[in-house]
Amino acid sequence: MLASIKPGNDGARTVDLEARKVLLKDLLLALRVDAARSRPMRLYRPWSCRIAQDGTPQFASGRILVGPGSFIDVGDPQAMITIDRAEMQIDWNAPRRVLAMPFQIVSGATRLTLMAQAEAPQDPGGPGRSI
Repeated sequence: MLASIKPGNDGARTVDLEARKVLLKDLLLALRVDAARSRPMRLYRPWSCRIAQDGTPQFASGRILVGPGSFIDVGDPQAMITIDRAEMQIDWNAPRRVLAMPFQIVSGATRLTLMAQAEAPQDPGGPGRSI
């Protein structure tokens, strides 16, 4: 994994993160999630964001690619989900205050494509909206 934080001339910070061939099992174990029942999957993740001096994100974009591998249900070892790859794109649009996350999972001839979108509240502490 490579990470960098660069200062901007206006007090903002640019954060870049890149992960290459990181085992998903190792990442889950670091997060204290039991990954004993997963088969090796590698994670690739380029990520970049810009954070204003007050801590608000101005720009964020990234892509996560995982695969190939499988997950096994701890309660039922016969229930195994094998994937060829999974991709997720993350884009934060600061002027519209919208986080968009299209993602796709591919397993053999099966493709599952979904889009998630969340709108941040206009007023601090106000209600947000998810689609």
